[in-house]
Amino acid sequence: MNAQRAIVFDFDGVIVDSEPVHEDATRRAARAVGLDFPHEKYVEEYIGYDDRDLFRAIARDHGRELTPSELTDLRRAKEAFVQEMLHAGMAPAWPGSVELVRRAKEAGPIAVCSGALRAEIEPVLSRLAIRELFGVIVSADDVSKSKPHPACYELTARNLGIAAAACVAIEDTPTGATAARDAGMRVVGVCHAFKPEAFRGIAHATFASTSVMSVAGLLSV
Repeated sequence: MNAQRAIVFDFDGVIVDSEPVHEDATRRAARAVGLDFPHEKYVEEYIGYDDRDLFRAIARDHGRELTPSELTDLRRAKEAFVQEMLHAGMAPAWPGSVELVRRAKEAGPIAVCSGALRAEIEPVLSRLAIRELFGVIVSADDVSKSKPHPACYELTARNLGIAAAACVAIEDTPTGATAARDAGMRVVGVCHAFKPEAFRGIAHATFASTSVMSVAGLLSV
């Protein structure tokens, strides 16, 4: 990969198997204020949202609108639960993901573009001994609009100093893949949570898992 190409990794569901942590933390926070949701709803609709849009959607599905203070309280409660589980080691790396990050870094610039909070991303990357490999990390803290809005990927390209069209984004959800596509990036869907057909018309290619990806294969998409 030359200096004009970059690989951009989503975090949850691509580098680490953390979606169960986020679902459980969201449910625990929501139930405390009389809200709930089934697993199917989380997978089919909520997964891929940042916490702001996530709790707004859950409340809306119960006919409620959250006040700013209620939203802040829910986000803080969820974050506390997430940190508790992350510190307990409940978000392992997906098989092959750490190795893929290392190989991608050897080939050229890499970045993380995630709807998670920086406080969730940085400690896990450090635990996996790959934090120092990422020159750019864009998190939910850095943008006001979450995936599927392309703002996070647009910011990632700007921070990399590389045209979006020269970036390849790896996403595990159609929501995230839409954000990367609309930012002008090449998009690869990794089918850790969704079947390949869920990415049809969005991603330029799909792979069964990070364990079967190669840098050459990503850059040929």
